[in-house]
Amino acid sequence: MDKLIYKGSTIEECIEKASKDLNISADELEYDIIEEKKSIFRKNVEISVKQEKKVEKSEKDGSVQIKDGQIIVKDPVDGGKPSSINSLRGVKLLVDGKEVNSRIDVYSSSQIQVILNEDEDAVRELSLNLDKDNMKAFISIKYTHKNIYALKDKQEASSVDLEAFIKEKQSPPVYTLEEIKQQLSNNNIVYGIIEENLQKCLDVEGVSHLLIAQGTKPVDEENDSIEFKFQTADTKRFAEDINGRIDFKSIGYVFALKKDDILAIRHRGKQGVEGKDIDGTVLKYKSGKKLELRIGEGCIVDGDNVVATKDGKPAFKNGRFSVDEFHEVNSDVDLKTGNIKFMGDIIINGTVKEGMKIESGGSVKIKKDVDGADVVAKGDIEVDGNTIGSNVTAGGEDVIANNILDDLTNLKENINELIKAVQQIKKYNLLGQDLKDGQIIKVLIETKFKQITKFCLNLLCNFNLMNSAFDQNKWYLRNVLKEKFIGLGPLKFNTYGELSDIIEEIDKKIAEIKEKISLPVTLVIEYCQDSEINSSGDVIIKGKGEYVSNIAANNKVEFLANHSIARGGVIKAKDEIRCGVVGSSGGVSTKLIVGDKGHIWAQQAYENTVFIVGTREYNLEYPSKNIHAYLDEKGDLIVDKLML
Repeated sequence: MDKLIYKGSTIEECIEKASKDLNISADELEYDIIEEKKSIFRKNVEISVKQEKKVEKSEKDGSVQIKDGQIIVKDPVDGGKPSSINSLRGVKLLVDGKEVNSRIDVYSSSQIQVILNEDEDAVRELSLNLDKDNMKAFISIKYTHKNIYALKDKQEASSVDLEAFIKEKQSPPVYTLEEIKQQLSNNNIVYGIIEENLQKCLDVEGVSHLLIAQGTKPVDEENDSIEFKFQTADTKRFAEDINGRIDFKSIGYVFALKKDDILAIRHRGKQGVEGKDIDGTVLKYKSGKKLELRIGEGCIVDGDNVVATKDGKPAFKNGRFSVDEFHEVNSDVDLKTGNIKFMGDIIINGTVKEGMKIESGGSVKIKKDVDGADVVAKGDIEVDGNTIGSNVTAGGEDVIANNILDDLTNLKENINELIKAVQQIKKYNLLGQDLKDGQIIKVLIETKFKQITKFCLNLLCNFNLMNSAFDQNKWYLRNVLKEKFIGLGPLKFNTYGELSDIIEEIDKKIAEIKEKISLPVTLVIEYCQDSEINSSGDVIIKGKGEYVSNIAANNKVEFLANHSIARGGVIKAKDEIRCGVVGSSGGVSTKLIVGDKGHIWAQQAYENTVFIVGTREYNLEYPSKNIHAYLDEKGDLIVDKLML
């Protein structure tokens, strides 16, 4: 038997070439695959095809053929050769009762028996696989087919090979939907069955490890949580400016609440959801943690909210909410604590260190010193230690408001005098007929009423410092003062009657500020040096006094100790000043200033001590004692004193 080689890109291509060359059907070809290579761009296949050698047949020789599965043998005549047969794969050959494994001559009288291979019966298999927690089930269905073989027909020849071919395939019945569901039920799979995948199981090709049922896991109940509406020690953060620079002092800001504000909100955890496994067993969920809202003083529980019942500082200690009316610092105020800012009262049990700031919407009590720091309070301030190189202001914006009131009152008086002066000039034509009212006003302000410019500049500065909520209409009066009294502004007056309109605006502003200003407060210190001390009420110095400081009070300044010292600087009060020893034997300049209805008392004073009452001023030329300065009924400055 010869072997022919065919090459192509596929096996089918090689078979087609061989079939055409040999002029036989593809089913009759016997071939072996010699090589099958795959590369990135193409595939190469090479097969070897067996070709029976053609044997010259004499007419006297016998022949054999296979037709419709039957072997037909013709005997030789006149001494011709007999035909022969040989069994190939899948065929068992018996001749005259004996099994033959090689080619054998046969005659018409030969008893030829062919036994073809037979497969096992067609079968089907269904298996179910459950995971360990009984939450998933997988199905596999396999169909095994049975082949029915027949003897392949061969043309009449002197010799043929017996070959079997698959005549038909017998398939097992495909599982029905009802059968599959019954199998699931038999395995107690009753929950979470995936209907879509059930349909896939009806495929005649079967399925492999297909998810057929899936349980539902329970959803655990969530824990309750608390949303804090104020900063706790764990949530405080440093403030940053627009350039990302960190203010390391901002950590001391104290969050404050007003009455009826919410301190915290309890958020109830979501309810849990039960689950089920694939056999229908209910799976319980885990219960969440329930939180109780515990409260102390200053707050109540309203449903799931903690609500403040008073203004103050919210706190959360030992699992309990409370609202405190004051904030207490049990250490020095420095970079560790940060600046302290709180809307209520503040108590500092240490020293306020250099560069730090205290801001309070209530009162401030400092048990030790204030050293190079700022202290501002809307209420009273008391410093038990020394105040060195610091700014201390009691009364908050009321201090600015009182300064504005003083300047507005003085400005009003000066404008009234200005009106009278303009009237006199116009009546007697003192500056000539060609001058307009604006020119006259400008000349008077530059010569006789220079104080008007000073008061306007003070007011413009203080207006900018005021909170807009405190001074809602400041911009109108500010613009009038700036446009009419500064620089060439007086020339804009068409008539001097416009000055009366400005006085009306000043009266409105005075009434507005007086209505909103708070009760006077008291600032108490032990001793101050190189400091600025301001109070909307009184300043009380209970220790050894002051040195080179500026002290201002809207009511009075009083030194309590008999021999307290006021040495250098400026002390100013609206009503009265009571001092011990003022100035020094070295003649250091010290100014004591009160309003025109005020009084100044000093137990002892040295030269260069200046007493100012209203607009009157007296410079002490020699040491004196038991000093009392005031204006008499005529407006003259009286300074009662005795020489040391």
